Amino acid sequence: MNLSIKKTFAVFISAVIMMLGMTAIFAAPVSAAQKVGLSKTSVTLEVGQTTTLKLNGTSGGKVTWSMSDKNVAKYSKGGKVTAVSEGTAYIYAKYNGKKYKCKVTVVPSEKQSNDDSTVKVKKGGSVNVYIYTDVSSLMVGSSDESVCSFSGTALNDGSGYRITLKGKKNGSAKIMLYDYYDPDNYAEFDVKVGSASDGTVYFSFGDDSSSADSGKTQGSGSSSGNSKSSSDEVDEVIRLINEERAAAGKTALKKNDELCKNAQLRASEISGYFSHTRPDGTDCFTAITVPYGYAGENIAMGQRDAEEVMDCWMNSEGHKKNILSSNYTSVGVGYDPSTNCWVQIFISE
Repeated sequence: MNLSIKKTFAVFISAVIMMLGMTAIFAAPVSAAQKVGLSKTSVTLEVGQTTTLKLNGTSGGKVTWSMSDKNVAKYSKGGKVTAVSEGTAYIYAKYNGKKYKCKVTVVPSEKQSNDDSTVKVKKGGSVNVYIYTDVSSLMVGSSDESVCSFSGTALNDGSGYRITLKGKKNGSAKIMLYDYYDPDNYAEFDVKVGSASDGTVYFSFGDDSSSADSGKTQGSGSSSGNSKSSSDEVDEVIRLINEERAAAGKTALKKNDELCKNAQLRASEISGYFSHTRPDGTDCFTAITVPYGYAGENIAMGQRDAEEVMDCWMNSEGHKKNILSSNYTSVGVGYDPSTNCWVQIFISE
């Protein structure tokens, strides 16, 4: 019985196939243009991964490709998309006056999360290092800033910091990180400056700090925290500066009101871009609007009052050097209580 059912079914299928075949033979030909569109409209890649993207349905004519952010992903000939660093970017294909868009989301690569690796930075180049942490006030330093300097900014989501390492000359240096409130909580990683650069690197500790060059003097930076009031804190920082200078046998610095305005501007700038380079790409000293000979800048982020930030600066060689330098005669201090960003500007008048 089962056999006869199967046989009947097979005969039925054969008849259907023949009918379909005949239908196909006698049907009128159909021609439909393929709809123009990207082969993918959204893709997620790990750093270093690639995928292929094509614009389908074109029939002659030029296709122009562009990326919204080449630091996140890049497009090369043949449809190859390569993930460069963490973030989101869009790749656009323009054809016959119309744009087609694909969202590219780049996430960290598992093999990049290694606290013991050596970060390679090309001489004259830079590498972004993302440091994820819940530590609220951190310090960073480079063992040799003539080999590798750095700048940094806090991540918008509060998960940590991004440091940009800049290769100055061939050689090796260490980047050192520690918790201001718990110096026993520290980490470091090696940097090698040479002929090659790593892609974006990720660590799981914390940091953000920076260092400045004044032409004759240099300083450093620090990172994240709470809030307080402004003018009293500025005056207290200046009082503590002169207290430290007196203890070191140095002459007191004069408070310069115009320089305080310059420092206040810089305090608002570093809240969004923690660096001795200003948001417009110029160096920090372009903010100074009074005549000067020598100049130096110290920056910090996260310290909750004047005593705390001064303690932080005096425990940093670069900051301390600026605070106690005999080259300077005047000082301006800026403080943004909404972000706990602090700036000292020193000059010789």
